[in-house]
Amino acid sequence: MTSRLVSPIPAEGHPFRITQIFFLSIRVTRSPTIPGPVQGLPLTVEIAYSPPEPGQSHGVLLRLRSDKAETQPLRIQVVASGLFDYLGEGQPTDDELNHFLNDFLLAAMTARVIQVIGSLTAEMGMPPVWVDMPRGFGVDITSLRSSAEKKEGNSAEQAKPEATENAA
Repeated sequence: MTSRLVSPIPAEGHPFRITQIFFLSIRVTRSPTIPGPVQGLPLTVEIAYSPPEPGQSHGVLLRLRSDKAETQPLRIQVVASGLFDYLGEGQPTDDELNHFLNDFLLAAMTARVIQVIGSLTAEMGMPPVWVDMPRGFGVDITSLRSSAEKKEGNSAEQAKPEATENAA
């Protein structure tokens, strides 16, 4: 599932343009019996940043997964990707990237994740599950960039994306 958002108009107040948001994988597993509406599903959200190669877009990976406890009637794993371009001169500042990621890109990505999970769970014969996503991720590009550099520099050990717990 790909959302094409190509627009010549940058995000208001930002020299960026979202080019694509798409899902790399979606997995929703339910138990045969669901005791009632699923609410307060404990979630882990991980975010990774990929700086652009020459001629390529910036990339953000959003991973969402629920607790694997046997008592959970529903398990969710989603990996979504967002690509965006910088329309300004030179390189974007860290403040520009932080503000754009937190206020625009991650908000657009999570809106799609919430909608897809709600639709899929409704199609699975249960009340739709509307997951609670963090409001304002507080993502810092410096820590994301550091994680990406560790991943590139250490092929034997994978760097983990920045994670935030959301006990909804």
